[in-house]
Amino acid sequence: MKASAIAGCCNKLRHRIVAGAALVTAGNAVAGSTLPESGILDPGQIDVRGTVGLSYFGAGQGTTMDVLPSLRTGLPGPFDVAVTVPYRNDLEQEQYALRSSFRTDFSYRFLDDGPRQAVLGGYMTFDPSDAGEGVGSGSHNYGVSADYRAEDIVGTGTFYLRGAVERLDHRDDPGADEVSYRLANRLTAEIGLGLDVDVDAEPYFGLRGTQGLGSTTRDQQSLSFRPGIRFRYTPNSEVQFLAQFDTVQRNAEPERAIFVTWTYQHRPPERDLDSLRERISANEMAIERLDRRVSDIERRLLTRTEVPEPETREGVVVLNHSGIPELTTLVVDTLENLDLSVGDTRDEDDVARRDRTKILYRPGHAERAREIARALPGNQLIEQRDDMPNQAEIAVLIGFDLE
Repeated sequence: MKASAIAGCCNKLRHRIVAGAALVTAGNAVAGSTLPESGILDPGQIDVRGTVGLSYFGAGQGTTMDVLPSLRTGLPGPFDVAVTVPYRNDLEQEQYALRSSFRTDFSYRFLDDGPRQAVLGGYMTFDPSDAGEGVGSGSHNYGVSADYRAEDIVGTGTFYLRGAVERLDHRDDPGADEVSYRLANRLTAEIGLGLDVDVDAEPYFGLRGTQGLGSTTRDQQSLSFRPGIRFRYTPNSEVQFLAQFDTVQRNAEPERAIFVTWTYQHRPPERDLDSLRERISANEMAIERLDRRVSDIERRLLTRTEVPEPETREGVVVLNHSGIPELTTLVVDTLENLDLSVGDTRDEDDVARRDRTKILYRPGHAERAREIARALPGNQLIEQRDDMPNQAEIAVLIGFDLE
């Protein structure tokens, strides 16, 4: 009889710890393991991603390790899709649990206005875990989210905003004799700031809050501080580090977590005939412009007097920091289509390669700088400066994101 009681207690303890592990997965369903994003992949582009995370719950609820391999690809139009196979290891009890055999995420970009972008996303799990194994409710989880990014609200940073509504696994209140899972609704909101440090990295600081929805979870809230950094170490690879510290919780278990994410971005080169013709035409136009500039310089040298001329400011200078000479032609053509005067263009091969294009401007020229940003492809950084290259009013520092 005594042995039977001990065995029953051990089974309850094991069930409670493994169930605590499953709660971590539910808690990280939409906005957990990676930094905010608001981009959509084009057809043919692929992101291969791997995430490793450690999550610790207080009050003896266990420590878990998550491994999240993911494959993401672009679809025709402003859509992309991702497939993830989550894996879980309970580090205290050595219990292994596959949270869901298959998860798909669909994303749709409904706003693309230069420095401002917004994406609507949705996810669903398929073939969920059996409730009898103590790792989940055995039901499909699903949710929708909206991500917004703006680069022109904060002077030297990027503003991020995310909201999500989910129907996901929820564990009974801590302290219950029997731990079981059921589906519950939850609202999540996160606000963050990514800093522009003028290198291939973006420090991030965010605040994330959750609110239970429905009669059984509406009194459960939490507020978390989420610092992180995104670092690009090659043109196609980046690493993210993200931590989470629950600072306030009401009727919810405190959590501390850290996640490391590696991403490889496959971007196929343009090799079609139309693209080749466009590049040849662009090169011919660049040669013609160069010939006109040389003639103009020769004419000014022949008519130059010995009287020193006062310092003049050029309209726009173009400095190529991408290492791709063809991008200079693209930018110059865009500026001339905007009826802007291009004062100087240079391929600066002796400086560090820039992954994102930056537009610098003197006070009073902000609107012109934004007009250039809207005309160029991609998402450029915009910054006001008093000291400008070549005494220009506006300077365009080309990065290889324009390719």
